[in-house]
Amino acid sequence: MSNFQSLTEIDRDVILKLFELSINRYGEVRRDAQGYLFSVLNRYLFSYQVIVDRIIQLLNSPDEVEHDRIKGVLYILLGNHSFFLPTKHSWSMIERLWPAMVRTTHAKKPTTQRLLDHINETIGKQFDTQALIEDTNEISRKAAADLWRPLEDNEKPSRDQLREQRNEDNIRSYKNLMETLNSLLRGDTL
Repeated sequence: MSNFQSLTEIDRDVILKLFELSINRYGEVRRDAQGYLFSVLNRYLFSYQVIVDRIIQLLNSPDEVEHDRIKGVLYILLGNHSFFLPTKHSWSMIERLWPAMVRTTHAKKPTTQRLLDHINETIGKQFDTQALIEDTNEISRKAAADLWRPLEDNEKPSRDQLREQRNEDNIRSYKNLMETLNSLLRGDTL
């Protein structure tokens, strides 16, 4: 964990540039950029959040997006041996990403359909249901509070309030995901 650093604005810009190169029309450029992109995304915790909105935007875009750009997006979703975006532990991200993958109209070509099938298989193999409600026992909370710098009373958000809000957000994201996927299933989209 000591090798992980905070994500700066420059790092964010580098990730976005690598993402754009990773969906380039030239296959060799895409492959090289994706290797570097995965390396950077593994270096910075939660840095994948920088590209999630762009991925969803491209997946939801009309058919006029270049086939190579969509293939690049699908290869980014497929990841490599150390990075697989669709199963990152974030209910809010999964709530938006999985339905976009299901709804995409770009699965008409055999190459994109195979990539989507491979992504779905990998999700089935790698996805471990994440906790909806996170809870920590009182001994652990006290130990963490003792290690943390003392905060003034006006600085302290209630730990219980923060935990409750995070739990409510996780439950809301999970329910929205299930409702969206069920409606897509009923509409023969899945």
